[in-house]
Amino acid sequence: MLNQIKMKNTVFAVLAGCLSATASVKTAEAQSHKSRPALFNLKALQAFVSYTDSIYTAPAVVNPLKNIHTKAILSFKKIFPAAINERWFSVEDGFMVKFIDDGTMNRADFDRKGNWLHSIKYYGEEKLLPELRTQVKQLYFDYSITLVTEIYKHGYTVYIIQLETCNALKKIRICNGEPELIEDYIKR
Repeated sequence: MLNQIKMKNTVFAVLAGCLSATASVKTAEAQSHKSRPALFNLKALQAFVSYTDSIYTAPAVVNPLKNIHTKAILSFKKIFPAAINERWFSVEDGFMVKFIDDGTMNRADFDRKGNWLHSIKYYGEEKLLPELRTQVKQLYFDYSITLVTEIYKHGYTVYIIQLETCNALKKIRICNGEPELIEDYIKR
């Protein structure tokens, strides 16, 4: 559980540094990004993606709604009015709800006071925005898009896209329209 706390704290580091990491790649870009709020950095984003993957398998206590903060439930219903199959969980730092919205697997996290923290969608290539799909396919035309993880927090969206061929796996992130390779594996 202590590792989960550390990983949840990493979530906020992720959302606090992405632009600064992108900006540090090129001096010219760094100057243009200084006026924008810092959101994501690569190392923190990778940790967040690992955290995101692990939280689905991490121990959590399924709770009846009476044990969930009322503010979290009301916020959830307002943000996701069409959600179905919702399942609420108590996690170390608050509450998590897994649900289906528009045929897509989703997760939303809330702190102990019921404040919405972020939302995560999981879907395939067919639901990826056409302009992002085109951008990815132009860079990795031989690869299939096997999973898209869309992370949304306070008006900012980051896409983690998993790509695969018969002998390779790649994971890229797209933040502010800029793709960056974050993982690259060769199958054996």
